[in-house]
Amino acid sequence: MKTLFSILVLMTTVFAEAQEANHDGMIQVSNASDAFLSGVVITEVEDDLSNKMQIFEETYVYQDGLRVRIEKPLIYKGVRRVNRYLARQLKEGKISEVQANHEMASILDIAIDIYSIPTEDLELALKNEKNPERIIRLLKETV
Repeated sequence: MKTLFSILVLMTTVFAEAQEANHDGMIQVSNASDAFLSGVVITEVEDDLSNKMQIFEETYVYQDGLRVRIEKPLIYKGVRRVNRYLARQLKEGKISEVQANHEMASILDIAIDIYSIPTEDLELALKNEKNPERIIRLLKETV
């Protein structure tokens, strides 16, 4: 459970100060040192889920001067929403830690795999989607 919550904290911190997508489709964070470099570190580097989260973050999030930019923000937001959903399900005892880790690892694998391919259709489908279960289904259908 510690790993999943560490990931949730990391993603929430990165996204905390995010503004709406600007004209070039990227999300801007006003202060990179506060949002991205806030000292939140995944300490269990050996853990598979932590490694995948680190790869996901390095793939989708980059620093541009004083700002943190997020590539494909709709996919990033979708993965973030799924992460919160799984953490909530775990906390409420509706799923086991093994199930939550397996599902999150699967979603991260998909997000990492689809980064370099055209995803306009998926992003359009994710644009107004709020239901995490539907987001999971949409992501899994892309593979």
